Amino acid sequence: IENYKGIKLELYNRYKEDVATVYLMSDVSTDQAFLGDLLFYLLLFSLGTFLVGGLIYAWGIYSTLLKPVKLLWNKILELSKGKISDKLDWKSNDELGDIGSAVNELIDSQKKTASFATKIGNGEFDDDFEPLSEEDVLGMALIEMKNNLLTAKQTEEKQQIEASQRRWAAEGLAKFGEILRQNNN
Repeated sequence: IENYKGIKLELYNRYKEDVATVYLMSDVSTDQAFLGDLLFYLLLFSLGTFLVGGLIYAWGIYSTLLKPVKLLWNKILELSKGKISDKLDWKSNDELGDIGSAVNELIDSQKKTASFATKIGNGEFDDDFEPLSEEDVLGMALIEMKNNLLTAKQTEEKQQIEASQRRWAAEGLAKFGEILRQNNN
């Protein structure tokens, strides 16, 4: 009886009359072992829950923050090396999404600028190029280069016409001189 502990339960009917009294007896030594096991299992469960929750949290941080930052960093690194790559195929409604949109705009403008520079290099001066802004140093330099090359081309064409006219006049004078020499009497 020393190791037992009892709980008194009184049972009543619906008229609040005492129907029965029951004593539940349990072994105290067994209760202490049960509580020790229960605490151990609760500790294991808490540790497991903490680890699983930590993994889920780490995955969430990786997928929503680290992965997009790494993707943006790689694109910007490619652009810094002069490689015009494909646009980012990723959309987000947060600050990283705004940065991604800005990188996509940069890629578009680089493609447009490269296309304009290639056409100028091929001597195609028909296309107009709109700089990105008033501070677009590269765009302004390309427009100035186009204008200078166009002016140089026009000057060269004018000089070729003048040279052709001088050559024609010189050939004509040479023929006239030859005719005079042959018919000097």
